[in-house]
Amino acid sequence: MLHLRFGLLGKHLLSLNMSKFWLLLGPTLVLMSVLATAPLVRNRLDATVSSTHFLPLNAVAPSLITAAHNNLNIFMVTAKNPNSVDTSAFVFSLMDANKNTLRQIPFSGRNIGDPSDIRLQFEPLPDSAHLPLTVAITSDSADPGWVQFAVNDQDQFSFRSYYRSSNLFSALPTSFVLVDPYFFIVWAGLLVSLLLLSGPFRILGDRKFS
Repeated sequence: MLHLRFGLLGKHLLSLNMSKFWLLLGPTLVLMSVLATAPLVRNRLDATVSSTHFLPLNAVAPSLITAAHNNLNIFMVTAKNPNSVDTSAFVFSLMDANKNTLRQIPFSGRNIGDPSDIRLQFEPLPDSAHLPLTVAITSDSADPGWVQFAVNDQDQFSFRSYYRSSNLFSALPTSFVLVDPYFFIVWAGLLVSLLLLSGPFRILGDRKFS
């Protein structure tokens, strides 16, 4: 009889441990899915200026832009340096409306292909949203006609700019809701089902807790 009681007690304790396991599993799966699909920190596209042709650096006009987001931190420009002949030093500058230099990055003609994208990454600019900015690239030693940069129809630098996103809500995959609502419905339904089947509702339905 004593052996039977210990056996029943063991089964009861095991059932309690399994209930706690199911209680933790649902929220854990939800958290893991959010973290997997929505990184907290990510570089996101701020603006794009398409190119129409290439021009030598001395013929390119500085680009006047207004960023849409704070924490602007990357510019991608396109240039071509046939056979990588020109190894001159270049300087990328980001300036405010008063021509004060906010960020500056040196780079070499050795990093320019025929053509290639040049990634210019700098410390995020905290208050860049709606701030008038000037993008310029200069060189004191480059051959005026050798290295050419992609420009738009106004002969200004074409580029892609990015900003650093560090807000959880801005990083959530809201594009799925707008672009693919069916995916979002299935995704949300799966998470709700996991909670209902393996979370608190399962424990509430257990006779030991009623």
